[in-house]
Amino acid sequence: MASAAVIPSPAGGAVPVHGAAEPAGWLMDERDGFISWLRGEFAAANAIIDLLVVHLRAVGDPGEYDHVFAAVQQRRHHWAPVIHMQQFF
Repeated sequence: MASAAVIPSPAGGAVPVHGAAEPAGWLMDERDGFISWLRGEFAAANAIIDLLVVHLRAVGDPGEYDHVFAAVQQRRHHWAPVIHMQQFF
């Protein structure tokens, strides 16, 4: 089993209110690491798609690839909520 990393709380420097304890960090396991990797890959794929679209618009005739862009955009936006909500399953 891979080692886990402790992620500090975002309120690490916050002052406790009325004696309340400071929130503890959360433990990052293999699933969280995999989800982080998926998000990074998804962001990289979106950047590549954006560059390809810009290039095709520059070299192609106006409207030549619009149907391709629409199909790619529809499929790409379909996966965004899946990747975002993956951490909850």
